[in-house]
Amino acid sequence: MGGLGHVANLIGFERLLTDMLLNPAFIEACFENLTRFYVEFLDQVLKEANRGIDMICVQDDFGTQNGPLISMDLYRQFYKPYHKRIFEVARQHHVKVMMHSCGAVFDFIPEFIAIGADILDPLQTNAFGMDPARLKKEFGSSLCFHGGIDTQETLVRCSPGEISRHIDGLINAFARDGGYILAPSHYIQTDVPLENVIAMLDYVAKLRM
Repeated sequence: MGGLGHVANLIGFERLLTDMLLNPAFIEACFENLTRFYVEFLDQVLKEANRGIDMICVQDDFGTQNGPLISMDLYRQFYKPYHKRIFEVARQHHVKVMMHSCGAVFDFIPEFIAIGADILDPLQTNAFGMDPARLKKEFGSSLCFHGGIDTQETLVRCSPGEISRHIDGLINAFARDGGYILAPSHYIQTDVPLENVIAMLDYVAKLRM
C-alpha cells in the first residue's frame, strides 16, 4: 500500500516535518488527497481480488533508533485519522492490516491497535523501549509481531551460533500462545555476509521440522 509518508517523496522529508507546525493546512490537504486515492484504490483492488488477498501493509515510519520521530499529538492530528480510513476499507473486505514502522514506537502501538492494526512490522527490538518481553506482555493479546531478527548488528557481525541463540530468544519471547511471524527486522542489506543469511535460513528450517 505504501503510506502517507509518500508525501515526503513529493515535497521532501524536512518540509513534511516542519510544515506540520508551520503550514498544517497544507499537510492535511496532502494527506487528504493521498488518502482518497488509497481508499478508492484499495477498495477496487480488494473487490477484484475476491478474498484472494489476506493482508495489506501500510508503511509509515514514526520511530528513530532512540525515540519517536514525531510527537504523539502530531501523530494523532495528522496520521491517525487517515490511517483509520484506510484500515476501515481493509476491514470491510475482511483483510488483515500490517502496520509498518521502524524504530522506537512502543508508545504508538496502542494507537495502531485502536484503529485496527493486526500486525506490527518490522519489530526492531534493538531500538529504545522495544524490549521483547515487554512488547509481548503489553500487546501480545491484541497484536501479531512480524520481524525481529536483527539486520543491523546480529546478522552483520555474529557467528552462526550467536544467530541461532538470537532467534531462540525471539521465539521464546514472542511465540507463546501464537502471534509471531519470524522474519528479519528489515530488508537484508549488502553488509550481511551470505554465510549468515544461510545460517539463519538453515536454523529456521530445522525449527520447522
